[in-house]
Amino acid sequence: MRRNLGLPDRLIRLLFAVMLGTELFMEGQSESMLALLAVLSAGLFFTGLTGFSPLYALLGLSTRDLLRSKPHKPGRLSA
Repeated sequence: MRRNLGLPDRLIRLLFAVMLGTELFMEGQSESMLALLAVLSAGLFFTGLTGFSPLYALLGLSTRDLLRSKPHKPGRLSA
């Protein structure tokens, strides 16, 4: 598995996983809602920790190199 998630993407996924995970402990949730929250939270947590998103891989997307600056190539100045 090649990482395809950048740091901001990973942090956002982990934040949402924690938020959804805390919803699991709220009262008044139906069993189907609890199951949905558990699956979504686990999926976001897994992708956030590993840095790999199967959906991004399937679609050929990557956010890993978005923030890396490209080296500046010195060029000739024209007068």
